[in-house]
Amino acid sequence: MKIIKNTTISFLILFLILFSSIQIISCKSKDDDPPQLEDFVKIAHAGGEIDDIKYTNSLEALENSYNMGFRFFELDIRLTSDKKFVAVHDWNKWQNMTNFSGEVNDENPPTLEVFESYKLFEKYTALTMEWINIWFGDHNDAILVTDKNQELNKFSDEFLFNDRLLMEALNEETIDNSKDSSKLMVNYNGVLRSKSDQISFLNSKKMKYVVTGIPENNTHKKSLKKLIKNGAFVFMYFLDKDGDISKQIAENRSYYNGAYVDYYRI
Repeated sequence: MKIIKNTTISFLILFLILFSSIQIISCKSKDDDPPQLEDFVKIAHAGGEIDDIKYTNSLEALENSYNMGFRFFELDIRLTSDKKFVAVHDWNKWQNMTNFSGEVNDENPPTLEVFESYKLFEKYTALTMEWINIWFGDHNDAILVTDKNQELNKFSDEFLFNDRLLMEALNEETIDNSKDSSKLMVNYNGVLRSKSDQISFLNSKKMKYVVTGIPENNTHKKSLKKLIKNGAFVFMYFLDKDGDISKQIAENRSYYNGAYVDYYRI
């Protein structure tokens, strides 16, 4: 049984952008020959690396990654204390990047005013919802991929370009509460691993996209190959956690269509 294809206009737009945005291993610029479909999609993790710094989720990181040829951009989305969406991997990292002297954590995040008053490493611009909409409005071939945030309906309402949005769903409750499951990327470990019939589950939810870590064993590998064979689009994360990803890409190439990377060095 093949995964059901969503027939809405927004899905078709996203599908076309997805395959037109696939980039070849040599990271060619947009002026080079069109990429081949057998090559994989690269997602700029946390906006991508800038000046050898990871996890900034910054305006400058987005622009740097875009100029490198990326067209998929992952941002870690969290809420401030006054319930405003911002891009930040975690509050400890944000505190280290800003030298913020107050107490801050998941239970006690800063206000939006405080958040946007600090530069990251005294030079990078932290992304508020306003900045996110401005940047994606100025880059109409860019696709936003979100992580961390599970208030998906609220974020979808505030992001102005829903035909260019994918959101990771970490658990089944989030999927069930979603207004449009076709925009979701289901987390393999959090949801699919426990399903006896993963294809039927995706069909029932009208979902196509899967997020996974590097396969842990042969069962995991077989599951990913079956998902791809039946029409799922699998994104793999942690590919560059050891710095050199070329070996990992070669070893796992049969198990994914796209990968989260900080800076593609091959």
